[in-house]
Amino acid sequence: MLTSANLVWLIALPLFSSAILLLAGKRSNSWGHVMATIVSACTFTVGAVEFFAMQGRAEESRAVTQKLFTWISVGSFNVDASLLLDQLSICFVLLITGVGTLIHIYSIAYMSHDLDRRRFFAYLNFFIAAMLLLVLYWLGRRWSCFLSSNRILESKTNLCHCSKESIHS
Repeated sequence: MLTSANLVWLIALPLFSSAILLLAGKRSNSWGHVMATIVSACTFTVGAVEFFAMQGRAEESRAVTQKLFTWISVGSFNVDASLLLDQLSICFVLLITGVGTLIHIYSIAYMSHDLDRRRFFAYLNFFIAAMLLLVLYWLGRRWSCFLSSNRILESKTNLCHCSKESIHS
C-alpha cells in the first residue's frame, strides 16, 4: 500500500487553527474568522490534491496510508495507529472540507455582529478536524470489520429465523 505524508495535514490544519483561535482569545476577534476560513479552504485543497493523485493511480493501488505511531509493540506483534485514505473516504473528505468551507464563508457575514465569533470558528474547525479523524481512522479501519460482522449477523439471523420456522411448523 502506498504512503502519503499529506494525510496528517488534513487533520492537523483545522485542529491547530482551532487551538490558535481559542488560545489567542479576544486578540483574534478581528482576524480569527478569516484565518479559520483560509485554513478550511487549504484543508479542502489538500483533499483535492489527494483526490487527483488517487485518480492518477491504478484502481488496486489507489488507497494510501500514513503511519502516525506504533500503538502496541510486543515482540513481533505490532499495532500501528495510522490513517487510511481510499475511494470511499476521499468522498467524505471532500464533502466535509468542501461544505465546511462553504459554511465558513456564509458564517463570516452571518456572525458579523457577534463580538466573540472567533470562538464559533474555532469550534467549527475543531468539528471539521474531528470529522476528518473519524473518516480517516475509523471509517478506513473499521468499515471492513463492520461489513464482515454484518454478514455474520445476517447469516445467524437467517439461521435463527429458519430454526423458528421449523419449530412452528
